Amino acid sequence: MNLARVAIKQLTASDLSFFAPHLKRSKQKAINLNADVFVEVFYPNLAGRLDEFPFRLNIVGPGGRWPHVLTRKAIRTAGAKNWRLDGEIVHNPADQADRYDRLAEDDFAVIAFEGDDHPKVATVVLVSASEDPELHAVIRGAHDFQGRESMVAVDQADLSALLGETRGAYANAHPLESLLTPDTVEEAVFGSAQEQERTARTTDGKGPLITAEALKLQLQAGEETGRRGEEAFDRWLESSGHSEDDYEWVSRTHARATHDFHVTNPRWDGAAGAQYLDVKATKGALDTPLHMSMAEIRWAAGHDNYALVRVYDLGTEQPKFRILTGVRAVAQRIMADVVPRLPQGVAIDGFELAVANFQMGFAGDIPPLAP
Repeated sequence: MNLARVAIKQLTASDLSFFAPHLKRSKQKAINLNADVFVEVFYPNLAGRLDEFPFRLNIVGPGGRWPHVLTRKAIRTAGAKNWRLDGEIVHNPADQADRYDRLAEDDFAVIAFEGDDHPKVATVVLVSASEDPELHAVIRGAHDFQGRESMVAVDQADLSALLGETRGAYANAHPLESLLTPDTVEEAVFGSAQEQERTARTTDGKGPLITAEALKLQLQAGEETGRRGEEAFDRWLESSGHSEDDYEWVSRTHARATHDFHVTNPRWDGAAGAQYLDVKATKGALDTPLHMSMAEIRWAAGHDNYALVRVYDLGTEQPKFRILTGVRAVAQRIMADVVPRLPQGVAIDGFELAVANFQMGFAGDIPPLAP
């Protein structure tokens, strides 16, 4: 899972009142989402708004327990400075009667939000000093929580570092792995470019600890994300009036093709003639970096009608897509400036690219799956 909006929250007595065993600590009955992170960094469009957004809430931990799935909401009411993770009080699950009993002040919640304009899914990983002592100590040592500064934004490299330092503390899957599921096979195998750089600069070269079984699961997850992205765009094509004669789903029969769809009669605004389209799917936000293979770069460099379909928010109830254009110009720069500089006998398999390299084209919502 490639998430652009992840924060670590140090829990106060008021925050703990969100959980039924700690109701007496405060009348708040919610977790504060500090405005300096939740609004200023994650969702600037929520500044000044009074609103509420219901979403699916996945609670992982403490102690690595997996997962408690609920529906709650983010809310800001009149007179409140901060937004809150609110809704019904969270009770211990029936089969884990004491799950939240040992949470205490200064424990941590690693909170990941999915959704571009507002939260649509949230995952909370609870880290308890009593049940996650090693991870709790590493977080405390890595971040300085003082006074009202009880919430800090972190990136995927930060999460990878925390996981790497504490992997041996958990006999099964590490609780932070739920926030690091990759979108692509490339990311599962090699990690993100940022993670690779950190491994080279600041570690012994081993990188984050990951078992062979966990890697296998991540590879499957990356393949699944790609497949679901193609299926999602195919649904949109059908729902927007494209017939079987208007396009071919190329990758269903040619898995190594340089594009997933060949649309000979595109029916969306701004399309000019036939289009070669390659779907790049992510469970995260629109601006999550994407991967292109060397074969795709070579093909794109020679075809002005090559575009990318960025399917995003795939892990939410309302996935979206954006057609990214200007791919030929990017590919030609790579072919002109990068490839010729390679030593003889050296080849590149692919590239990680920021979405900002491309131009924003047509945007649409993915229709839901039929019942």
